[in-house]
Amino acid sequence: MSEMNSTLKNLQKLNPTLNIESVFEKSFLEYGNILNLKCQNDLISKLNKDTDIPENGNIYKAFIREWEDKEIIDELSSYYEDKIEIGYCNGQNTALNALEWHNCDEINVYSTDAVLFLAKVKDLNKTYILDSKDVKAFFVPKNTSILLYKDTLHFSPCKTEKSGFKAIIVLSDYTNTELCEEESFELKNSSNIIDSLVFKKNKYLICHKDATHLTKQGVKANITGINYNLNI
Repeated sequence: MSEMNSTLKNLQKLNPTLNIESVFEKSFLEYGNILNLKCQNDLISKLNKDTDIPENGNIYKAFIREWEDKEIIDELSSYYEDKIEIGYCNGQNTALNALEWHNCDEINVYSTDAVLFLAKVKDLNKTYILDSKDVKAFFVPKNTSILLYKDTLHFSPCKTEKSGFKAIIVLSDYTNTELCEEESFELKNSSNIIDSLVFKKNKYLICHKDATHLTKQGVKANITGINYNLNI
């Protein structure tokens, strides 16, 4: 606990304008909650043994089927109505850049410290534009499992140390995988504004104009204001 508090205080000192809070504070309950998973240590062991942190950027895998042990699936499935996928996101990110949401909750299990930028669907205006002043920053200590509600906007974790971050990501199966041609055609020809924000299966995505790697892929630059960057 003292190590966690020391890391958080250092981040707060380095980022005085972000008002970083801990996921163990009451303010986080609007966005998600802490989970006490029996399979947490097993998941972290798999993450640390089977994956690496890239030197640059992030790497995301929607699912690693070899991780689907029966006991793990049975426990995690209790949080979902549909079949689940267990994947991971490791990387070097330090910026807000974008926010996504899904039609299901998301479970994260961290083997490293990280910071998350979060907002709520209700913070979007009628045209799905978000002012970054409505984004909150939360510190997640290593060896912590959290559940993010389906109406919580989130994206890549941010690293808190130079080596990067590691996180298990659990979602409904095939979330964040490519859309088929028929799905893409229907979405492109839809008159519903929200359909233009579907980037992959079960993934609504908006970004900041600074995230040119996303705008070039057709993601709407609907985040205005400051594109926050975490100092570490």
